[in-house]
Amino acid sequence: MITALRNKLFTTSRIAACVAVLALGLASAPASAAQHRSAVYCIRGPENTLSVFAARLQRDGRLRFGISLWNERQHNIGVYGLASRQDGRWVYSDSLGADDQCKLTIALTPGGAARVTADHKANCDKRGGVGTSIGSVQFPSSAYQGPVTFELDDSEAFFSKAGRC
Repeated sequence: MITALRNKLFTTSRIAACVAVLALGLASAPASAAQHRSAVYCIRGPENTLSVFAARLQRDGRLRFGISLWNERQHNIGVYGLASRQDGRWVYSDSLGADDQCKLTIALTPGGAARVTADHKANCDKRGGVGTSIGSVQFPSSAYQGPVTFELDDSEAFFSKAGRC
């Protein structure tokens, strides 16, 4: 019984510690991210591709975020919104009609990385140009640019920042 109780306490404390780390900002990204409870990530890829993700934890536990992806043809897809906490991740969904569904899952890792994954049925494809998709995008901790300043004030602020990092 003592062993079972100890295992339960250990598991519970590990889960609580993980949730606390995630709630501080974006996991253990650089210390300034934890202080500001926010982060901006940027990846410049081959063939002039660009991926930008910004997130800020709100007082109510939801996550304000923006993601903008540019492909090699300079076509863009982007989503800006407020995600709710579900099962240790944040989930964003909206619908602008039967053929225009968008659902994203945002996961933040203890190592300071972020992953944004579009649902395969509600893939947000109407949010972008020809040949664009979100799929699943990993932002490693090395892509961290700093805390959010003005980037998430509104969608216009995010998308104007999204091409400059």
